[in-house]
Amino acid sequence: MVFTSFIFLYGRPGTGKTTLPTTLIKMGHKVRHIDVDGKAHDMQNLQPFIKEGSWIVQPIKSPLLDGTLRDRVKGIIVVKGSFGMNPPSKQPQGYLEFVDIIDELSKLHRAGKKDPDNCTVLVAPDSLTILLEHLTRLLLFLTNKGKFERDHWAAWASNLEEIFHTLQSLQGMYKHVIIIAHEQVDRDEETGRVVGIYPQIAGSMRFKVGDYFTEIYHTKVEIPAEGSPIYYVETRPVGKAEARTSRALDTEEESDFATLFKEELAKSSPKVKGGKK
Repeated sequence: MVFTSFIFLYGRPGTGKTTLPTTLIKMGHKVRHIDVDGKAHDMQNLQPFIKEGSWIVQPIKSPLLDGTLRDRVKGIIVVKGSFGMNPPSKQPQGYLEFVDIIDELSKLHRAGKKDPDNCTVLVAPDSLTILLEHLTRLLLFLTNKGKFERDHWAAWASNLEEIFHTLQSLQGMYKHVIIIAHEQVDRDEETGRVVGIYPQIAGSMRFKVGDYFTEIYHTKVEIPAEGSPIYYVETRPVGKAEARTSRALDTEEESDFATLFKEELAKSSPKVKGGKK
């Protein structure tokens, strides 16, 4: 039996969002990682996998911001008493670079070919939050605007939906496709009380992630007074966090795909006489 998954991971920095997919390696997978925020080679826990070739990093080389800090400060303008910015001076390439990579993978998939490096897992993007910043700057350039306006939202949301649909279609090429994002805490304006924890996506789109993914895991970490940190994921709505699963999982599970995929592992493992594996 073949199992595929379209997974959304989100959480605070340091909760193991990027580390969790490395647990698929011990299950025999090879990972392609489209590195949008440029942090892969700074993460010490990834280095052994990168060195052995089981974690393939494909970086987005275009910077989010062009020019110097001084140039950007000089780009601040005042219009009718309100501060704004000049639009980007040249076309931002980061979002287009990501799209080109995904289009090339889609072309291979339509031709019935495998990943060029024989990867079976795709982590793309590793930071949806940063990718959407690239998209925002591209739209500002194309419309020659210094700030995001109402008319931008339709194009922005449409592109995000295209990202989700295109990556979802790659499940035939990859057994597991994973998108990673930061979290956003929504609070009541009057009381400051937390009313929800969602993926860090602007506008109402953060509430619609469940329309595209069957697995949405909220990553968390506990730091005990003594001992090592404990990493885990929430697989169903608990407290204020958005999460969901199609699997037979507890509400909180160990941050390890061997645990999260335990049902598939049990069904796919060969059995010998006597019922022992």
